[in-house]
Amino acid sequence: MTHTMKVVHFSEEKEFQLRPIIISNSWEQLGGKPRGGLWASPSSSRASWEQFCQGKDYFNIGSLTRVEMEVDTTNFLTIDSAADLGKIPLRELSLEKLPTTLEITMALVDFEKMVADGIDGIYLTDRGQQESRFTFLKEDLYTFPMSLYGWDCECLLIMNEGCIKSYQVITGNGSKRTRERSGPSRKRNPKIAREGINNAEMRCLPENP
Repeated sequence: MTHTMKVVHFSEEKEFQLRPIIISNSWEQLGGKPRGGLWASPSSSRASWEQFCQGKDYFNIGSLTRVEMEVDTTNFLTIDSAADLGKIPLRELSLEKLPTTLEITMALVDFEKMVADGIDGIYLTDRGQQESRFTFLKEDLYTFPMSLYGWDCECLLIMNEGCIKSYQVITGNGSKRTRERSGPSRKRNPKIAREGINNAEMRCLPENP
């Protein structure tokens, strides 16, 4: 059964165009967020990024381009509780390999594996983000990324543009530009970037959630 959701994305691009999404693992933000991906919040959410920014006077969201999308979430991982974090595959990274004096092994989210396994994205519900902000799954493994701290709102991380059925770009004067996607979605197991940041990288938070 197909499940669809209407979501809102905010882009720094004035003339937003959907491009192929390339995902790579990253440790710069302690592995809780990948390089690449497109971020959005459900249109009906009461805890969206838009409301988060407005409520905390956090970011001038009015300076961004609003993009309304219809997304097929059939192949998404849904995180609605702390227990749901167990669905997310992990990879280990020893900080001994990094320029730091800490000697610790971290469990980082393996976004590349999720993409290779055919997962189109992650949906973090409002309840899920509240329960998973500071969660540790194992006493012997530092699992900060698994707390999903820094996602901060109900949101979706889209890792495969093929799940986006259609989208509308809302310009500054309120006019809409509709793009309907036709034909089959991009096949699973897409290319994964090992270096660099995808030029289609979008934001859920200004510092790149």
